Amino acid sequence: MVEDFALDEQLKRLFESGLLDINNFDKYKERLRELKDDVFSIRENIGRVSRIFKALSHPTRIKILSILNKYDMCVCELVIILNVAQPNISHHLNILENAGLIEERRRGKWNFYTISRSELMKNIQQLIQTI
Repeated sequence: MVEDFALDEQLKRLFESGLLDINNFDKYKERLRELKDDVFSIRENIGRVSRIFKALSHPTRIKILSILNKYDMCVCELVIILNVAQPNISHHLNILENAGLIEERRRGKWNFYTISRSELMKNIQQLIQTI
């Protein structure tokens, strides 16, 4: 393959530069190939983790999680508590829900949000409690 040839050439140049502290080029090359395969095999998990970090990257979403950590709430209650417009709260809730950090349940015309019961969320809850 052309890609493998290019990779081999790049690795040889790197090896020959003397910058690497390795004795066996073939072992080094195999280790890099294994790492490359590992990264490709966890691609789906990487996307999930990325969504979680994105969800945790906004102060309003952290505030929402902090509130939901104590009480299940509807959107209108979060609007009052945070003094943020309803569309903005809904946007943040959508991001948190897509990341699997919160869950929505319907009660009549009202949507209530609660912290997800996942193992990950238990760890995040512990972190939020330190704030």
